[in-house]
Amino acid sequence: GWDCELRLWDSMEGKSIRVLKGHTKPVNHCSYSKDGKFVASASWDGTIKIWNVLSYDASKLANQRRGPNNNNNNNNNNNNQKGKGKGKDAGPVEEVSLMNQVDTEVLVATLNSANEVATGGDGGGGGGASIRACEFSPNGKQVVSVLMDGQVLVWDVVAAKLVARLGRHSKTATTCAYSPDGRFLISASEDCTMKIWAAILGKELAQTSVASGTWLNCVGFSGDNSRLAGGSSDCSIKIFDSATLDVIATM
Repeated sequence: GWDCELRLWDSMEGKSIRVLKGHTKPVNHCSYSKDGKFVASASWDGTIKIWNVLSYDASKLANQRRGPNNNNNNNNNNNNQKGKGKGKDAGPVEEVSLMNQVDTEVLVATLNSANEVATGGDGGGGGGASIRACEFSPNGKQVVSVLMDGQVLVWDVVAAKLVARLGRHSKTATTCAYSPDGRFLISASEDCTMKIWAAILGKELAQTSVASGTWLNCVGFSGDNSRLAGGSSDCSIKIFDSATLDVIATM
């Protein structure tokens, strides 16, 4: 958010359970890896940060959910004693700051668009082109990002380095996504275009113009890759044929 923080939420309870601190400017976008182990966050500070969210002890979350009267009746007296005091409100939201050396393990890598390498633990502070959005590949090994200067970049998460410059839009790039099979990438921009890229070859395959004066703020593939959905700046949702990029429905 605008406070430069990333928050993890318990979807069952609707509560914030953890605050991740490290970005120096507002966070524009975040993406979970498919296996749920990592979160990538994109910021105006010019960095993508990769967080190991499973380092948060699941037992802490369980304790937050467990009320004082919710212990299993079959538990022995010792377990009942251990369960005392674990009420519904089990303390404040846990904050993870890069100033705390213990919790820097949560931050796996910082991908910096200024120098195109991982800066590691303290994040450096950015300085590259501000990053508008990012998305994990289906296998979790790459992250695609789009920048305010229109560039589309692909990063290797394991090696923590830039591996491909796909190209650029003529204005701010707004959104990006992988196809479910990882073969294709899509990007959109305030220049009113949408581009399809070959993820492995890094080549532009197709481009189309959205309705004049409008652009897409979010995009996504259907499960079989045959359709694309995009949320437009004119407050509509457009469905595209992914082969022809023709608009087949507007809602």
